[in-house]
Order: sequence, then structure tokens, then C-alpha cells
Amino acid sequence: QRRCGVSPSEAAPLALQISRLKNLRFAGCHCYHGLLQHVPSKAERREAVADVADAVREVRNALSAAGLAEFVITGGGTGTLAADRDSGVFDEVQPG
Repeated sequence: QRRCGVSPSEAAPLALQISRLKNLRFAGCHCYHGLLQHVPSKAERREAVADVADAVREVRNALSAAGLAEFVITGGGTGTLAADRDSGVFDEVQPG
């Protein structure tokens, strides 16, 4: 959606910075794609979620490669629940 946060390539370096701070603990990423919640066509919505899933997969792989073993990736929404679930990249989704 590109309205907040960092790009997939910036996620692991930021997470590492967080994990090195004394009073913070990196717990995971929130990958919300709000603009997709209201795409009228189910097929177009699924296609768009597949693009998001590719980016989330990139983040997950980068976090693991950086040695960050325990984290949760959350995101999604009511309008994309089925596609988010089926993508296999989220540890939890946030409908409602």
C-alpha cells in the first residue's frame, strides 16, 4: 500500500536495529493492505493479494536469513480474508 512502514528490503535491517535495543523486543510485522479490502472483483482481489503475499514472503525470508527466528507476521482484513488465509504467508489475519 506504501502509505506507512518500510519496503520489504528495509524490514530485516530495521528489525535487527530494534532487536539490539535494550528496552525493545522485535515481535514481528504488520502487513496490512487496506486498499485491497474493497476491490469489487474477487479475482482481482485474489491477484492483488498474491502480489502482497510475494512481498510478505520476501520479508519473512529476510527476517529468517538475518537470524531473527521468533516473530509473527500479521495482516490482511475482512475483505481479503480468504485470499490472505490461502496465501500461507500470514501467521494471523485481522478481519473485523
